[in-house]
Amino acid sequence: MQKQNDYSIMSSVSGAIKQMLMVFRNGDNYSKVVSELISKLPKHTQIFIWVNENNKKELRTLLKEMLPSNDWFDYTESKTDIAKLKDRRCIIISGRDIDNINSIWIRDDFIILKNSRSAIELVENQNHSYNKEISEILLSKKIVSSIQDKTKHKKDNWFFLDGGNILSDEDFILIGDNHYRELKEKLEELKPMVSFQTQSNDVTKEYLRKVLFAQGVFRKGTQPRIIPIGIDDTLKCSTAGDLSATEKKGIFDKKLWTGIKDEKFIPEKFGHIDMFISLTGEHDQKGKYIILMANVIELKPRHKSDAKVLNCYLSEIAKNLKNHGFTIIRNPIPLIPDDNHVVNFHAGMYNNCIIERIDNINKTVWLPSYLNGSHLDELDLQELERIYKCNEDIWRKLKFHIETIDANFYKFSESRGALRCMTLELKRIHSL
Repeated sequence: MQKQNDYSIMSSVSGAIKQMLMVFRNGDNYSKVVSELISKLPKHTQIFIWVNENNKKELRTLLKEMLPSNDWFDYTESKTDIAKLKDRRCIIISGRDIDNINSIWIRDDFIILKNSRSAIELVENQNHSYNKEISEILLSKKIVSSIQDKTKHKKDNWFFLDGGNILSDEDFILIGDNHYRELKEKLEELKPMVSFQTQSNDVTKEYLRKVLFAQGVFRKGTQPRIIPIGIDDTLKCSTAGDLSATEKKGIFDKKLWTGIKDEKFIPEKFGHIDMFISLTGEHDQKGKYIILMANVIELKPRHKSDAKVLNCYLSEIAKNLKNHGFTIIRNPIPLIPDDNHVVNFHAGMYNNCIIERIDNINKTVWLPSYLNGSHLDELDLQELERIYKCNEDIWRKLKFHIETIDANFYKFSESRGALRCMTLELKRIHSL
């Protein structure tokens, strides 16, 4: 039996997914994602779908076509106790401000905490202004039990984590390096105001532990390992061969996952960690926790240098994780040429998946699909099929059941996200 994390943040993989939140927006491709999830998520998962009034009719039509009338419920105006709706497959919730949401990514807006009563507690990311209404409606409908009260921790209020930049299981928390660097820079600014005593050489990590404790991510007495994921400007590329000066400069000059220059991207450096890392809940024969990490494959020769830069970065991160005692399996992801020539390519993010590991037997992964690019030639499609089969084989060797969400995720890649970014597990339980 695998260990369960004993701190407050919900595991990224362990436990049956009992409740999930997602956003519904107009568009055939996104409707396909929603319909595929309704069809392929397990029957024990209740899906809450956030929608604005303008799109609600389309969503209701979709649900009528897919589900019996007693299997979904429009909860917008209802006063019904949520406990009485526990057998409904889909619950519609809506509000006025969803039109202000410019993306379908719900993952980044919240971190989900758990407590001994199995209640759901939200930590809001206040860098996202539109999540206030969502969280307040979830609270008013008693879908969540509480929202983290930050008024008690005002001096830590400036620091928040994006949900896509934190992965957790067992005794560790992986956190995107840009958050870590942001905190380090902020501490330098706040030196006159911050009084913090530590015997550790890494003051930033110890202060991060303090902030995470203040925000409820772990409880007093628990000591999860906090592991920053990323590298800085001193990249050595020791595991991937040396880069040319031009290629190395490209790491910080380019929006790496599309191959174009974008100065706005530089502070985030490499994007959220759930773009290229998947936790598994599995262990090798030596007892080491297994993590999947992307290995980039170019479809076109002109993108070979871009793939080299990305893999150099990823190899350094993999080496760091190995030093922390993890076993790393590299899973292939493709660089797919852009059909509109707005950018050079998009990455097929197979690591941005949904994972449910209930026990050693009941294990499922839901993978996004990148096999629907009508602009691709026959050789590209053959290579995409080979890459997808490689990912299937990796999960199959780990004895996971595999479901493919058969929508065109290529269309979502421009925003550097996929299936996990579109969804948020609200509640997991460790036995059904």
